[in-house]
Amino acid sequence: IVMAEDDATLLRLYELEMSGWGLDAQLIKARDGFDALIRIGEARPDLLISDLNMPGMDGFRMVRTLRADPRYGNMAIIVISGLDPATIKSMGLPDDIPVFAKPVRFPELRARIERIFSDIDAAAARH
Repeated sequence: IVMAEDDATLLRLYELEMSGWGLDAQLIKARDGFDALIRIGEARPDLLISDLNMPGMDGFRMVRTLRADPRYGNMAIIVISGLDPATIKSMGLPDDIPVFAKPVRFPELRARIERIFSDIDAAAARH
């Protein structure tokens, strides 16, 4: 899992919370969209969890970049944002990307992540 969040305190909170979930996944932290793209290229993660409002390359541009690349176009993405839903929609975030409001409700986030990993495992079993 690559986690892109410019707030170091929030990033640490996510890391601490998720470490107790027993996921069979490594958390790789990124401080903005550009850093996340580098980490994604290095690690080829199954999931990206990202803020949208970040300095440098924001989450919107990062998602557009990923979706335009055939290697990452189908990668699972979750957004956690403090922006209001109308703004997010108007900025063109694809409809298939789930958006969680800040502060995130961890049980809901965990359920979504577990569902994504279950879907990935099921797809791998079919191939």
